[in-house]
Amino acid sequence: MSGAHCTIIFNGERLTGLADQPLIDFLDAQGKKLPHVCYHPALAPLQSCDVCWVDANGERVRGCTLRTHDGLEVQSEGAALEVAQQEGVDRLLNRHELYCTVCEHNTGDCTLHNAVADMHIPIQYYPHQPKPYAKDHSNPFYTYDPDQCILCGRCVEACQNVEVNETLSIDYTQAHPRVLWDGGTEIAGSSCVSCGHCVTVCPCNALLEKTMQPDAGPFTAMDEGLKRPLINFVKTLENSIGMEPITGVSKIDVALRQAEIKRTKTVCTYCGVGCSFEIWTRDRHILKVQPVADAPANGISTCVKGKFGWDFVNSPQRLTTPLIRENGCFRPASWDEALQRVAEGLRRVARQYGGDAIGFIGSSKASNEEAYLTQKIARLIFGTNNVDNSSRYCQNPATEGLFRTVGYGGDAGTIRDLQQTELIIIVGSNLAENHPVIASHIKQSHKHQGQKLLVVDPRRHEMAERADRYLRIRPGTDLVWASAMAKYMFDHGYADRAFLAQRVNQVEEYRESLAPFTLAFASETCGLSEEELTAAAEMIGHAGSACILWAMGITQHSHGADTSTELSNLLLVTGNYGRPGTGGYPMRGHNNVQGASDFGCLSNVYPGYEKVSDAAVREKWARAWGVDPEALSDQPGADNFKMVQHAHEGKLCAMYITGEETAFSDADSTNVHEAFTNLEFMVVQDIFMSRTAEFADVVLPGCPSVEKEGTFVNTERR
Repeated sequence: MSGAHCTIIFNGERLTGLADQPLIDFLDAQGKKLPHVCYHPALAPLQSCDVCWVDANGERVRGCTLRTHDGLEVQSEGAALEVAQQEGVDRLLNRHELYCTVCEHNTGDCTLHNAVADMHIPIQYYPHQPKPYAKDHSNPFYTYDPDQCILCGRCVEACQNVEVNETLSIDYTQAHPRVLWDGGTEIAGSSCVSCGHCVTVCPCNALLEKTMQPDAGPFTAMDEGLKRPLINFVKTLENSIGMEPITGVSKIDVALRQAEIKRTKTVCTYCGVGCSFEIWTRDRHILKVQPVADAPANGISTCVKGKFGWDFVNSPQRLTTPLIRENGCFRPASWDEALQRVAEGLRRVARQYGGDAIGFIGSSKASNEEAYLTQKIARLIFGTNNVDNSSRYCQNPATEGLFRTVGYGGDAGTIRDLQQTELIIIVGSNLAENHPVIASHIKQSHKHQGQKLLVVDPRRHEMAERADRYLRIRPGTDLVWASAMAKYMFDHGYADRAFLAQRVNQVEEYRESLAPFTLAFASETCGLSEEELTAAAEMIGHAGSACILWAMGITQHSHGADTSTELSNLLLVTGNYGRPGTGGYPMRGHNNVQGASDFGCLSNVYPGYEKVSDAAVREKWARAWGVDPEALSDQPGADNFKMVQHAHEGKLCAMYITGEETAFSDADSTNVHEAFTNLEFMVVQDIFMSRTAEFADVVLPGCPSVEKEGTFVNTERR
């Protein structure tokens, strides 16, 4: 889409909007309707429903494929067109039984129902022909009902070309075609990854979330013994009075459901991609998660966790009341009593030992606002910089590497920018499992745009299988590999001399430091042949643009910061920064690792990465908080690791941990447990009774993201 505008004539009316977009989208933006069923704005035009027929400049065409331009004259009304449009709907209804009022999908978003209602179809000419297939309930999250499937192909397109899992197909050679998983396997036994794309785009109730069954509407829980006779009665009545009275009743049902169902825009609380979507709830019951095509990070894409992984919100194991430890056991307490105990405990430690005897660990799953308040409490109330979050383990090395090389601790561009590059390099990241929505973007451009893919990883995971070149590197040797690649670029004329001269300093010193990293040394160290290394280097050198993505396979090594530095240096050497489709992309783990760090939940910096040791910075924050600059410590505090060490040494006497399972996830858990036991006072705030909480003196219930207001910062710093 160019962004230019055009004027068209639609049913005699002049309309101005974006040029070169599908007519259906153009009309939607104008508040006009063109009935359609198979078209979806996030998918390629499928041309399977034959409902959106129009006459364009005298030619009969489908509205989903017609693109807008100046001089376009479109007619969607008239007897001949209405016959063609209704013929398309009738063929669909031949495959689908309309029983909207008792259907779980009758929420106002059923594309098929809306087309029937909007077209005021008087009667169904082709009766529904049942198919000889049973429902497939085998997937834990959704069902497929072949008897309701209209074979529009949306689900297949989404699976093949959006998620690019390539599981779904339709076999039209069968007497009764249906959607197939891996050619005919039961869903549970197929290669389906339960991403939910197929369910999201289904225009009817053929694919449906199990959480929508059976409580989506007033009549959907009806016993099957009553439902079937009622459907048969309504169908008989429909033949005599027509379809419009029946669709009128279903519209009333829609209104009733919409009055009860709350749709809330939210952001996924799992990884750092930052997928946004609507979450549908009735009271506390989560009915479904529905992404929208214009969601900035993900569009319609989701993964199994973001689409279906919300059972924890209403888990019976949730903490619902504060707990206080007495005589070695926990007892329930009121919020007033628990907060009083917290205040007294922290105050006592601060008075007796000073503020630096207290440590705060914030949550990388909590909001930006909560991260900001965590560090503010530590610094303003207790005068300590002992504050950190889980990025210390997984993301700080990548951030450090980026600050060393480009002075910016985040992704070089947006997720969609990744589709503009010629070469994607994935190092130490199982992207398809840990960041599946980003993986789907890359799989799309790799499949359809000829983008090249180089994967460096000890594990042969899905992206390695798809790669144009895969290097099965020895674990922990990525630093040597990246250094050898950089040396190769210099030695073989692939270094971007102009870029380096204009934008990079200490180039010659860096080049000299690479002398030991010959292909022979890298081959011996990394467990790769020199031929493999040369082929990968040539791939990088010939690429007009490149991005490197890396994650915990790099950052959680002891030299993770140095390897992150070297990966970024490789991009600098080849001039792959500062242009679309270039740069480093450290894949953030938790949903708000980036935000928690950006908002100052770190031991050495204030929000915005302003150093605590800088007097001007302290004066700025003291002024903002209304305190004397002397009240703010000029010494970097203890990070997560040092807090545990200081607890062992008796330097740290109290901790407040929010939403982090430190007792389970830290290295040497026995050492951590001993440190916690050594504390005089400990507070844990979480949504579940975690292993860490078992060491606490006071446990406070927390709230997941769907129960509160707030913001996150995703991996692309959106």
